[in-house]
Amino acid sequence: MHVKNWSLIYPDGRNPELAPAYDFLSTLTYVSGAETMALSLAGTKHFQDVSEKLLTHFAEKIGLPMEIVLESARDTAQKTVEAWSDLRGRLDIPEPMKQAIDKHMREVPLIKASDRPKTRAQPLR
Repeated sequence: MHVKNWSLIYPDGRNPELAPAYDFLSTLTYVSGAETMALSLAGTKHFQDVSEKLLTHFAEKIGLPMEIVLESARDTAQKTVEAWSDLRGRLDIPEPMKQAIDKHMREVPLIKASDRPKTRAQPLR
């Protein structure tokens, strides 16, 4: 993902809106050793650290309401799980790539948590 880039979409064919995402590419299936994020999040680049606890710390550090950050992250994680479940069988990509994505999703705490009942996260102390 390019931080400096952005794009517009035209949902009604006439009026532009800022696109919710631009140029996402998962390198984990293509690049050996691509187990880290390009940019750090709350001091880490490791996907395995992306949890509600980390996002709570991040929200506090930058002064955003914790619940808004967590709800957005939970919603994104849940939609990611649902989209992958829907797309996995229909994508024309090699099975090892699908397995790499499956493995990655099992290892990211925030994504793993999207399959569990929701609880309110507590601030770091």
